[in-house]
Amino acid sequence: MSEKGGTVTVDAEEYLKLLDELTDMEKRLRALGSQGFRGAPGDRRDPRPASNPNEKAEPAMVVDLDISGIHWKTKDSQPAGLDVPWCWAFSETKDGGVIRETMQLLQALDQYGKVRIGEYEISLGGRDGNLLNRRRLKK
Repeated sequence: MSEKGGTVTVDAEEYLKLLDELTDMEKRLRALGSQGFRGAPGDRRDPRPASNPNEKAEPAMVVDLDISGIHWKTKDSQPAGLDVPWCWAFSETKDGGVIRETMQLLQALDQYGKVRIGEYEISLGGRDGNLLNRRRLKK
């Protein structure tokens, strides 16, 4: 690469190599954006249950977070109150950004897989692993 009077000349092989690297980086960034960035890509836990039914699931980590600002929904997408035994919520906006009210919860879920807040257990689900599932624990 050489520079002359405001122009940069790049060798064709060097240009193609840089282009490949940029294309690869763009693909990785788009993939992160579609998941909502929640930490290092390698730290993301698979939100799906274990495929072996005999495997014991790890207990949820108890955390102290305020989840009242999250817009929980029933199965038919109606607003869910505290009395609903199971509900869900979006963790991302339509363009793939993280919803502010879910940010701390997502960090805890990334760290522990599932969390317990009060009488609820919360985990990630959905096809892309970006939906929050809130389940009331049996007493």
